[in-house]
Amino acid sequence: MGYLYKDNNIFTAARKGEDGLPVTDVVIKNKEIPIKPVALQEQKTNAHAVDDTVTFSKEIYYVEIYNVDEVNDGVFEVNGIDIYIPAGKTLNLTRIGGTASTNVSVTGSENYIITRYE
Repeated sequence: MGYLYKDNNIFTAARKGEDGLPVTDVVIKNKEIPIKPVALQEQKTNAHAVDDTVTFSKEIYYVEIYNVDEVNDGVFEVNGIDIYIPAGKTLNLTRIGGTASTNVSVTGSENYIITRYE
C-alpha cells in the first residue's frame, strides 16, 4: 500500500515509513474526490453534417466518437482540438478541453457517430 507525503505543497508517493520508493497503489486519506456522473445528451451521425460539420445544441465537454467508416481514417475537430481516429475505431467517452464549441468538423471519414455527454 502506498501513501502520499506532503512537503512544501509537493506530494511524493512512497511506502509507509520510507521516502522516495516507487509504489503502485496510492491512498489519499481524508480526501474526497468528487466524481461527476455524465449522461448521454445527444447523438449525431454523418447524416446530420452540413459542409462536414456536425452541430450540437450545447457546448461539448464530454464526447465519444465512433469512426464507423471501415476504409477512411478520420480527423474530428472538437473544441479546436484535432482528434485522429483510425477507420473502424472509437474514441471512448472522454472529457475534452480546448475552447468549448457546439460544432465538430470532420475530414476523412464518411461514416461516423458522435455522442455528446454532460
